[in-house]
Amino acid sequence: MLDDPGSREYHILFSFMWLVSMVAVYPLVLAFQAPLVPRMEGLPLPLKALSFPLVLLTLMTFVVMPVATRLRRRWLGPRQAANS
Repeated sequence: MLDDPGSREYHILFSFMWLVSMVAVYPLVLAFQAPLVPRMEGLPLPLKALSFPLVLLTLMTFVVMPVATRLRRRWLGPRQAANS
């Protein structure tokens, strides 16, 4: 079952969570880097390094992953019996 890290179901769910995260993260990274990185050329490295996780992790935590989780839940959620 899902409680057993060696089970097939656990690995499938873990792989799916990784895929959902990558699909959510890649567009954000691309959207962040394309317009902003060239403008940050003169900033010190620690400030550049701080801006990336500050912006992306905030967006991922409060915007993207809640939506992705809801979509994933609809897709993989348990099916309800018609009589329940």
